[in-house]
Amino acid sequence: ILVLTGGTNRTHTGLMLLAAGQAEHLMISGVEPGVTLENLIALYDFAGPIATILRNHCCITLGQQATSTVENAIEAAPWIIENNLTTIRLVTSVYHIPRAMLMLREHAFDTPVTWVLHPVRPDGTSLTSLRHWLVMGREYLKLTVALLIPPQLVK
Repeated sequence: ILVLTGGTNRTHTGLMLLAAGQAEHLMISGVEPGVTLENLIALYDFAGPIATILRNHCCITLGQQATSTVENAIEAAPWIIENNLTTIRLVTSVYHIPRAMLMLREHAFDTPVTWVLHPVRPDGTSLTSLRHWLVMGREYLKLTVALLIPPQLVK
């Protein structure tokens, strides 16, 4: 499971998927420096069996270098290679998937990876909310720029 931070419900969803046994490895890319797994367990108010599973899990990586989607891709590459991963469940916001996949494919991988997309709906989004349309418009502009700029210039 690869979680790209930056929107609501992403990290929580990734942790729940791992606790439910949906993968053996989890990377959360773009975690604020200094944040620990214990901080996340407390933040999401995990208790009982879920908290125990997460605390005792061998393969949770908190990537704390990335501050953008491009950096998420660059940060995830060594993790994917080191763990010999060939199938990855990508957890990110539904509107973020096209650009995230573009960056992941262009910046991070020389070997084929099968992507299982796990879109997350951010809190407070509906087709009638102004916030939804502002976020969608901003993401559309970012995707357009990403498609126009050669990947080697974006690093």
